[in-house]
Amino acid sequence: MYQPPTVKEYPIYGASRLGIYFNALSNNHRGRYVYQLTDHLGNVRAVVMKDNENILSLNAQTDYYPGGMAMPNRNIVGDYRYNYQGQELDQETGKVAFELRLYDPRINRWLTTDPYRQYHSPYVSMGNNWVSQTDPDGGESDDWYKDSDGNYVYDSRINSQADLATYGLDGTYVGDTFSDFNAGQMGDANGNLFSMDGSLITSLT
Repeated sequence: MYQPPTVKEYPIYGASRLGIYFNALSNNHRGRYVYQLTDHLGNVRAVVMKDNENILSLNAQTDYYPGGMAMPNRNIVGDYRYNYQGQELDQETGKVAFELRLYDPRINRWLTTDPYRQYHSPYVSMGNNWVSQTDPDGGESDDWYKDSDGNYVYDSRINSQADLATYGLDGTYVGDTFSDFNAGQMGDANGNLFSMDGSLITSLT
């Protein structure tokens, strides 16, 4: 985050965002590292802070209902702005701000229509499967990976390379769709596998 004339904070990344380093004075956190602890969906369940003396303290803690609403009396409210699926909480609306649209965890629905028209309703979130499905940007769920034998596999649990490790799968994460001209195959966001001439190879429906 940039606040003239200096950079206010720096994200800390590994395979995904691990936390934030506060560079400028912000809520008395200057020069401190804040780390997020996440679950299998990327939900930020706890936030710990390391001070200048390398002492850790709990800054925030949240338990979620399926769909992302925080459970009452089951959280410690802090000032860390990332929560459901690691997305940023919009302070003006109180909604979760994915890259493409806002999400309301109280009703488990998007507030604008799906730009990819993935489901029967343009407002459906995570395919109505909030226990194991995620949506990295608010567009559509990402499900394809390439296994160790070079085969393309569609799996609704897989939304990142980290998910492959979580489920003990050996392969490379591909994304919501793919086109492999060398293999002569392409896959769509609904799990359909086609040859390059457009003929259907396999389908989930």
